[in-house]
Amino acid sequence: MALDINNTYGASTPADADYPYGSAKNETTPGDLDGTPLEKAGFDDIYGLMQSLLICAGVVPNGNPDTVQAPQYLASIFNLRWYDKIDFAVGTKVVAGDGLTYVCGEASGPSTSPQNPVTESAPRTKWLTEGAFTFGLINPVGSIHLAHNSINPGDQYGVGTWVRIKGKFLIGVDELQSDYNTAGETGGTRTHNHSDNFSVANHTLTLSQIPSHSHTYQRTSGGNNGGSGQSYPHQVQNDSTAPAGGGQPHNHGLSGNINNRDLLPPFQSVYMWRRIA
Repeated sequence: MALDINNTYGASTPADADYPYGSAKNETTPGDLDGTPLEKAGFDDIYGLMQSLLICAGVVPNGNPDTVQAPQYLASIFNLRWYDKIDFAVGTKVVAGDGLTYVCGEASGPSTSPQNPVTESAPRTKWLTEGAFTFGLINPVGSIHLAHNSINPGDQYGVGTWVRIKGKFLIGVDELQSDYNTAGETGGTRTHNHSDNFSVANHTLTLSQIPSHSHTYQRTSGGNNGGSGQSYPHQVQNDSTAPAGGGQPHNHGLSGNINNRDLLPPFQSVYMWRRIA
C-alpha cells in the first residue's frame, strides 16, 4: 500500500501532472498547522519505498548513511534483479552493483497494470553487457556467425536464436543462377559420376591379321620359232598370286577406368550458425 496524500492529509497541494496523487505543502508560517504534517505515516511511506528497493535488490543496509560515493539505494535500483522486473527503453545503459555496464536489449513496453517488482513472474526487460548488446546490433536476424568453438552464440552472448549450418559451403546469391538465386537455397553433391566416354585408337593390321586372299592378274606371252624368223602372236593369259594373309584375330586396346571423383577443394572446417530470431 502507499499513502494517497490528498486523501490522507487535508493540508496538501492538489494533484497535478507532476504529482498525480498530490504533494506536500508548507505551512504559511511556522505553527499555523495549514501545511502537510510530518508524522509517522508520512515517514513510513518513504521508508517503505527505500526498504523495498533494498529487499528487491538483495542489498543489506550497511548501517551508514548514503553518500554520492557509496549510494546503496541507487545501487539497489541498478541491480539486475530489479531490472528484470521493470521497463526501460531499449539502449538504456546503467552501471550495476557488480561494476559492469549493462544495456537494455529488449523491453516489452509499459504495462497498463501495476507491477510488484518482488513477485512479478515474467521479466519485462532483458539486460545485456555492452559487448553482448553490440554483438546483437551487428548480428541482426539472418546473420551468419563463424567460430572454432561449438558454443551457440545465443548462449554465449545471450542474444537471439541461432541454428547450426552443417556440412555446407557458402556461396553468394546470384539472381541469374537458378540453383542459388535466393538466400537459403541448398544443393550440390560431394562426389561426381563420370560416364563411359572412351574411344578406341586406330590399329594397322599386320599381314597375318588380314583375311586370306589372292589377287588375279593378266600376263602376255609371245615369241618366235627359235630361229626360223617366224613370229607368233602374243597371248594374254590370266593368272593369280599366291594366297596371302592368315585371317588371324586382332583387338584394339582400351585403357582407363570409371571412378567417382571427390569434388572437395582445400578447406578448413568451422562452426557456422544462422540467426533466425
